[in-house]
Amino acid sequence: MFNPAKAAEEIKKEYIGYISTTFHFRNQNLQKRLVEELEKTVSSGPFVEIKDSFKSGKTLDELIEKGILSSLFRDLEKDKIHEPKLPVSRPLYLHQEKAVEKIVAGKNVVVSTGTGSGKTNCFVIPVIRVC
Repeated sequence: MFNPAKAAEEIKKEYIGYISTTFHFRNQNLQKRLVEELEKTVSSGPFVEIKDSFKSGKTLDELIEKGILSSLFRDLEKDKIHEPKLPVSRPLYLHQEKAVEKIVAGKNVVVSTGTGSGKTNCFVIPVIRVC
């Protein structure tokens, strides 16, 4: 049976071996210190994360087409070389879409959802809309 703790320890050991041979010191004391520091900092063990899947909603582009958001959203990062942080074509989560619609309509909103579900965007998008 697969043991994630054992697997994590083996991965850690292999990674430390890789790093310590890639960055090898002739001075054995320095080499020993490198390995000791890597042992302390590389990993604290396997982490189990349960990731909820959140229902998809409309894209910013669709909210622009519905007149809920300004078309200026399309211009926010058009001149940037990097991948947009808030692409207008990426679907929002449904709770984000609903929160944005209600806030834009002047309603009060409480967003209670899991970590990593984009609660901040529920409030930042309407703020950007009015700036």
